[in-house]
Amino acid sequence: LKFYKLIPFGCMLYCFCYNKTTLIIGIFYIISHCLQIKRVYNYCYNKMVSCTGDKFVGYNDMVVNHSSDSNAPKNVVYYLKLIPLSILKEYAKYGGKIYIRDECYTVNTRFYKKKCGGYFSFEKSGHPYIEIQASYPEAVVHEFGHFVDAVCRYKFNSIKFIIAFYIERWQYVIRNYIFDPKLFNSFYYQIRQEWFAESFRTYILWSGTISLDCIKRTNNIIINCINEINDKHKDH
Repeated sequence: LKFYKLIPFGCMLYCFCYNKTTLIIGIFYIISHCLQIKRVYNYCYNKMVSCTGDKFVGYNDMVVNHSSDSNAPKNVVYYLKLIPLSILKEYAKYGGKIYIRDECYTVNTRFYKKKCGGYFSFEKSGHPYIEIQASYPEAVVHEFGHFVDAVCRYKFNSIKFIIAFYIERWQYVIRNYIFDPKLFNSFYYQIRQEWFAESFRTYILWSGTISLDCIKRTNNIIINCINEINDKHKDH
């Protein structure tokens, strides 16, 4: 954990407490930023729900291997089986696929591509897709967290989640970082979308082994999202 990254937040808090003009500007910025995000993601959501796909048949049907590792699909399927089946059915319903590659890059950067373990996005048609690096199959759980967020109309941008994000993220990192630093990447705790997806991954993979008491608010939102998707597939 790079604690020096907390310095800007401390400076902002100091300004907010002692300068009303700065406080007003900060609040205006946060509100306008949230409204802008809402507009962009509503467009993505509306395109996605207009797409149709096939019914969920099997785990292997969702996976397309473009890597040189013949065992990569089996490794990804292992983690897919940990995700609630209703979420996979919802993903198949919109024609979603999982592509495994030797190297995976983000595609939303304007001037360069950044190497990553996985990526969730939408095709121009609106179909969701996930790309996974063959050497990091568990990233599929994190990327499905982004899909769950999308299906539930982007909870990361809700007031309830924003409050949970600012209250709980550093509590969680500070409490658990010393036990296993490899589990926690500070990038996930600076962006709300990533906090949601990583919290989903933590809930799926680690809820039975580490304490999640310090992120109760976030956890409840994740559970409510999972239940919302479960309700859609009760009769299927």
